[in-house]
Amino acid sequence: MTDSSSQLQTLATQLAQEVTLLRQLLESLQQEHQCLADKALDQLTAAVEQKKSLLDQFDVAVTSRMETLSTLGLDLQGDTQSNTLEIIRDCGKDLPEIMDHWSDLEGLLQQCKEQNEINGAVIEVSSHSLQTAYTLLTASNAGEADLYNAKGISRKGGGTGNSLAKA
Repeated sequence: MTDSSSQLQTLATQLAQEVTLLRQLLESLQQEHQCLADKALDQLTAAVEQKKSLLDQFDVAVTSRMETLSTLGLDLQGDTQSNTLEIIRDCGKDLPEIMDHWSDLEGLLQQCKEQNEINGAVIEVSSHSLQTAYTLLTASNAGEADLYNAKGISRKGGGTGNSLAKA
């Protein structure tokens, strides 16, 4: 096996490993979403830790792949995104599985990004809900708390003036 074909095989193996890591990351993000929906704090903590570990592993894998691409002619000082795609395509001509792995990577990256955005939105809504509940429960004067009617229109609360937390 020539040095070039050895490097191509190394690249294919690295890309396959990245695909595996991204599949695991997507599963972890989906698990995180389920934990958020179920309000399962212990499982959520474990899912977040797993996600962090997978992201760390993926970062190491990408660094390793970039080193391999550098040996194949990628200039790491230039516009690496467009140059990387060009090198990947060139390598894929010699070893088609490289393009298959690259295509899988692109799809999985997009799915992970979308799932992460969904999870972020759920966290944002939950955070807002908790903050609103906290404000209502700790308002020293119930007239200071913002309440909403059935149409979602904010109005100042009325009532006894006692904190809901003391009631």
